[in-house]
Amino acid sequence: MTSAKTSQNPLVDPVTLPKGVQIFGIAAAISFLTLALAQQTAGLELEVVKQLAPAMSDFGHGFDPVALAEHASAQSGLIQLAVTLALSGLVLGLASNRGSMPTANRIVVSNGIFLVCSALQLAILPGLGVMPLLITTLLTSVLSCAAGLIMRQRAKSNKVLESQYYELKIRNRELSDARRALVERDEMERRILAADLHDQVLNDLKKIVEDFNKFEKDPEDKAIGNTIRSDFTKTMNQIREIMDDLSPIMLQNFGLRAALEDCLEKGKERSGYSTEFECEVDDDVLEKLSLVQQSLLFRLVQESLTNISKHANASKVSIEITEKGGLLCITIEDNGKGIDYDNISHQSRGLRYMKLRADLINALVEWKPGREGKGTRVVITRPMDPME
Repeated sequence: MTSAKTSQNPLVDPVTLPKGVQIFGIAAAISFLTLALAQQTAGLELEVVKQLAPAMSDFGHGFDPVALAEHASAQSGLIQLAVTLALSGLVLGLASNRGSMPTANRIVVSNGIFLVCSALQLAILPGLGVMPLLITTLLTSVLSCAAGLIMRQRAKSNKVLESQYYELKIRNRELSDARRALVERDEMERRILAADLHDQVLNDLKKIVEDFNKFEKDPEDKAIGNTIRSDFTKTMNQIREIMDDLSPIMLQNFGLRAALEDCLEKGKERSGYSTEFECEVDDDVLEKLSLVQQSLLFRLVQESLTNISKHANASKVSIEITEKGGLLCITIEDNGKGIDYDNISHQSRGLRYMKLRADLINALVEWKPGREGKGTRVVITRPMDPME
């Protein structure tokens, strides 16, 4: 799996310029751009201002647009730059704001700012000997609004990417912890297996050797012969059980459904409870799951049945396999004494290992009260899609 470090997107960089600095830089660029374009639209600017000149008498101005256009100075250029910079920054900041105002409203307000700015230019700038730039103001407003909306959309996209990045980082850490915990669990199981081989099988073989030495001295002793035969049978059964725990023969040869039914029957032989098994999913559908997925599902059911035998004091256990909405659902239910569902995550290391195993195949394990108000239901669900 790709590590969190290599999967980091450059857009999700925690070291970014403050928003105010970004707005100022973009506003300055737009102001210089529109003032440069003003050289190309000077004729259109002049015609627009000429048309509005008669109305300027209402503001107390009797200015000559042609004269203002011909006598442009460094002072008028600085004033025009300040106006476009202030307008661009205001519109850009409004459009890029993360508030709840809809995009359409932002555009309407930006247009309003343009109209107010145009009116103020017509009212104030002629008195300062500066030519109003109405077309340039319009371009500044449009470009600033568009740039602000792009900034806002990019900020939203970055937030989504940042959220995905941290979710992936957390998920990678969880999977890493799960693998480490399962490796520790597997190592523990190997030690238990070695202890079982030493304490059970090896001791039984030693006893068989001792009995065989006695039998060599007295071949006519049928009791010793029967004891040797019985011990051989017992030892072979123990070895078969150990082999079956390591690699279930039923699962390899007959599939998941048969393996789960056989596991339930073996639990019945050990603990004496009655059983009920129901599978509504065809074997062909179950076989689409990979061997690893089938094996881990089997282990989850096996662990559930082991917990029932050890702790539940149940008289009846059932397994039901169904498919609902594209989900494979395996339910193990008993009528025993139940568990403390409120503190289930802190109860048992074994239950936590079950959750970790389930995570490896995108499965979910839940512990719920029995349907009749007593006992426990272990519900294992996983998408039927065999792809991880």
